[in-house]
Amino acid sequence: SVMVKAVSAGGKEQYKTHLSSNGRFQLRRIPAGDYNLESFYDTDSSGSYSFGIPTPFAPSEYFVIFPDTVSVRARWESSGYNLIYSID
Repeated sequence: SVMVKAVSAGGKEQYKTHLSSNGRFQLRRIPAGDYNLESFYDTDSSGSYSFGIPTPFAPSEYFVIFPDTVSVRARWESSGYNLIYSID
């Protein structure tokens, strides 16, 4: 499954959710502030990003980072953020 997380600009706060079956995600009750959106394909179902290991080889999990900061305003919905995976 795909895990999506919003990380506060200072890196102290993290809010996580899974992508739904229709490819959408929703993070609720996030305090106002600036966040970075990150996501990764959680192949080992750990809920945390896996960096991979060299021996025996296991690749890191595929990830995408939204290229801009997302500003969350108090009591407002933020929408229209697309995290696009292109796995070839």
